Amino acid sequence: MHAPLIEKRTIRSSVGHETIRPVVCTSLQISGEKWPIEITLVNRDVMGFRMLLGREAIRGKYLVDPEKSFLLNHKT
Repeated sequence: MHAPLIEKRTIRSSVGHETIRPVVCTSLQISGEKWPIEITLVNRDVMGFRMLLGREAIRGKYLVDPEKSFLLNHKT
């Protein structure tokens, strides 16, 4: 896959380690609604989740309830 580089950004991990990551724009689709988001790229092969969705990506669209899971119906 190819995407234009927007910029390189310094990101601090949950343990305080800083890395410089490339930033690209892509589309996010949740429950039939689609909008553009910026994502930073990093190899997550050894981590539990392949992608983390940040607060900025869903701000003003969704509210997260940490006590709930899988609330959206899957549309095919």
